[in-house]
Parts: sequence; C-alpha cells; structure tokens
Amino acid sequence: MEITSRDIQDLVKLGRTADVDPDQLLKFEHRDIINRLHWNTWEKVVDNLSDLELISVYKALIILEREFRWIGGSVAGAIWIYRIINNRRLDDKYDLADYGLRNSINPYVPFGSHYSGVRNIQGYFLHQKERARRRALKLEEDKAFRERVQDRKKKTVCCNCRIEETFF
Repeated sequence: MEITSRDIQDLVKLGRTADVDPDQLLKFEHRDIINRLHWNTWEKVVDNLSDLELISVYKALIILEREFRWIGGSVAGAIWIYRIINNRRLDDKYDLADYGLRNSINPYVPFGSHYSGVRNIQGYFLHQKERARRRALKLEEDKAFRERVQDRKKKTVCCNCRIEETFF
C-alpha cells in the first residue's frame, strides 16, 4: 500500500485546519502505513509541494499519529517531513520543531532522536546543552583515567627494572 496524491491532498487539508475535523481523520484511520514510509518515498511525494503545503503535511502527520496512536518511533513520517522542512530552511526559529514537541506523543519527533523531557523547544535545547556538558565532563574523566593508567604502567616498568637490577 503506497501513499496516493489524494492522501497528500487530504494531509495538506488536515494540517491547515486549527480544529481537527473527525471526518477528515477517519480517512486515515486504517492508513497507518503512511507513518512508516521510507524517507526516500516522502522526498519524492512532497517534492512538488509548496512550503505551506509541506508544513501542513508535517502538522497532519503529527495529528494523525497522536489521534490514532500510530506507531512510527524514530522513522515516523513527521520526522522525514521535518528534515525536508529543515533542508528548505523553513524553521530557522524552531517554531515547527516546537509544534512537534508540544503536539506529538512520539518522543522522536521532530528531530529523530529520543527525547522525553519538557515537551517544548526551550526544554529540548536545555536538555541538549546539559547532555553536551555531561558528555564533555565524561570525556575529561576518561582522559584523566587513561593518564593515570599510563602513569601506573610507567611506574610498574620502572619498578620492574629496579627489581631486576638488584637481583643481577
């Protein structure tokens, strides 16, 4: 089962509305395969969409995943669409990323990496900053540990040399 041009039109329509129309949702009730399409497929089917249409598809996929509890995880359609949005430089202020964080039940949306902290862009960036700080600290600790091991090896070699000298 593939995605059709009619599906794309319906996604655009769904993503443009502020209030979710139950009738529009029902069109996708048994179409969860859409959420697991390969990134290459998404690139092809949205290539000719305008920027606003692309953004609408992104929002629609988030709505559908949430409303129908679709399983997409780290390969959900909204992630692939967000990457295309990013490539087109349509989210320099991260408003669409924030929309994804606030409205998605999928901890991988919008960036494709797992995040279960505060579900807004500020929380995400604080989390990333803290992760980077902890990673740098861990690298420093690992470096200090390796240096201590090297020092011990040198001391062991020197001690062994002295022991050999006293016996001969």
